[in-house]
Amino acid sequence: MTRLERFISRSASRFFLWWHRRELAEPPPFPRRINIETTSICNLDCLMCPTRSKARADGTMSMELFQRAVDEIAKHGAEIVWLHAWGEPLVDARLFDRIAYIKQYSSIRNVVISTNATLLRGERARRLAESALDTVVFSLDGVTAETYEAIRRGARFSVVVENVRRFLEARRARGGKGPRAVFQIIAMRETAREIEAFRRYWQPLLQPGDYIHVKSFNTWAGKTADRGFPERGIEFRIPCTAFLWDALTILWNGDVVPCCFDVDGELVIGRFGEQTLEEIWRGPALAELRRRHCRLEFHRAPLCAACQHTHARLNGTRIWNFLRARVGRSTDVAQEGRPAF
Repeated sequence: MTRLERFISRSASRFFLWWHRRELAEPPPFPRRINIETTSICNLDCLMCPTRSKARADGTMSMELFQRAVDEIAKHGAEIVWLHAWGEPLVDARLFDRIAYIKQYSSIRNVVISTNATLLRGERARRLAESALDTVVFSLDGVTAETYEAIRRGARFSVVVENVRRFLEARRARGGKGPRAVFQIIAMRETAREIEAFRRYWQPLLQPGDYIHVKSFNTWAGKTADRGFPERGIEFRIPCTAFLWDALTILWNGDVVPCCFDVDGELVIGRFGEQTLEEIWRGPALAELRRRHCRLEFHRAPLCAACQHTHARLNGTRIWNFLRARVGRSTDVAQEGRPAF
């Protein structure tokens, strides 16, 4: 960076802290977004995902612990709960029991799973279509067998497409009633030439509420090689408001981490079962981590230092999005191609 760029970078960070000062000073009383890692086991070894090389043990959350977590979340209410973190949800034999349990509560507005769809065979496709789940994200990186199978190692493209189509047919047989479908592709070097073809392939199969999401690549806080596209603009540092002030992740064994990027469970801030989620959310460990972010002391939080959520770029697009967000908060994010789930 030049001297001028460093000045602009520091100024942008200070402006961000000033603009968000009230939000940073007063976290909400309870997280609005929560990941529950029902299982950490995955059946694939995807090119861009570190889950198969994670340092912690794999396992599946007990139904008792899951129900206790859901009961507490429902007491406070939540905008969204993901029933996954670092595993494939359909590996879990009790997934449909979990969906039925959590959907008893109207205070949890949106319940989501993200699946690679490899296990969505036979009756599972029908059961998922008939479930009370709000949203299912199909992670489908590529529109040709060559590209898809090079990325989603261990999967067969033809089988996955057939599984997804079977789900869509089962939903159509119910008059379109069932979970909203999101067709997701990660924007990276390996998929760059297929993104438009991906849109053309799945677009005719969408029903109202469904959409296609082109997800930005991330390295999971430096855990994988960067396969994304370089961003332009002057880099500046910001606190992670997306997670530390808004979300929690409960790992399968009850460990609680601030965000779903923590594949190895490095930043454990509490243990659910020994503490409540509210106690962890309001507790000293997370409060100290927030303070470090507000001081931009990322060297004291190494996992956060490498994470894309503490890096921003000052460019024309960012400035335009910032102004638009201030003026028109009611924009339909789904129609813009950004995840509304």
